[in-house]
Amino acid sequence: MSYRRVPLALIRAFAVIALVAASVTPVAAASKPQVTLFFPVTGAGISVGTLVNRATNQLTSCSYVLDNGAPQSCGTKTADGPKATRYTSSPFNPAVGLHTVVVTVRLTDNGVATGSESFTVAAPRVLAVAWSDTNSNHTYEAGVDVLIVSLVDSNRDGVPDAGDTVVADRYPVDCAPSGFGNFGVKSVAVTSAGTVDGRLVAVAGGSSFEWATVGSATNGVGIERIQWIPVGGGFNHFFQDDTTTEIPTDALFNPTENNVLVPDVPLAIVNCFDASNNSFLDVQLDS
Repeated sequence: MSYRRVPLALIRAFAVIALVAASVTPVAAASKPQVTLFFPVTGAGISVGTLVNRATNQLTSCSYVLDNGAPQSCGTKTADGPKATRYTSSPFNPAVGLHTVVVTVRLTDNGVATGSESFTVAAPRVLAVAWSDTNSNHTYEAGVDVLIVSLVDSNRDGVPDAGDTVVADRYPVDCAPSGFGNFGVKSVAVTSAGTVDGRLVAVAGGSSFEWATVGSATNGVGIERIQWIPVGGGFNHFFQDDTTTEIPTDALFNPTENNVLVPDVPLAIVNCFDASNNSFLDVQLDS
């Protein structure tokens, strides 16, 4: 198994955490104890790895502190040659942002050695997003546009599947849009997901969510749609922007019945009936 030494920030997406690192080589014995940190990544999370230039029988304990948290065990020590020791902690999933780890090692002669590194956890990938485009540039900008419903790669494996999350915020109540309702449920865990005929489909909270962009031979844009319907049957909750010129079918329909997202403003079917790329809805799939 290979390990990597982490510089000030780590940004490479692999499994659940993103890292940028340089390779770690065994530390030769020296008069002063030296502690080197590295961060092995698995499907279960990131672990704090510690390399000390002392034999296992010279060490009594090793603990680490993540940011301002409580001390945690570095894990079981293993020999790394006759004069060095490795520890690997249990995996964990730190929050998005910058973190600092400080490791403290205690020796049998009552000596103490420390080491520290910082790393950055990147935000998980957004696999699909439906939004109201407030500045009409048809590009999703978090904090500027209004998020309707997205699919987030919470387990960071790069594909839509169980362990991801449906994230909801607000939704348009007319075709301008000039007003928005709020979803009472902001996130729902995904139990299964995948791509079907170019549509991204995820089952969450007993409902099947679908993000779709369907092209048109007339103007190249076609239909953009986000919809969700109870798996066992019920109302089809949806927002659809049809930019085709043949039969425009723009519509908003978001009743409260059987609605896993619990909207605070129930919508009967609101029709726009035009062939423009309306700002009330844009949909993007991350291919």
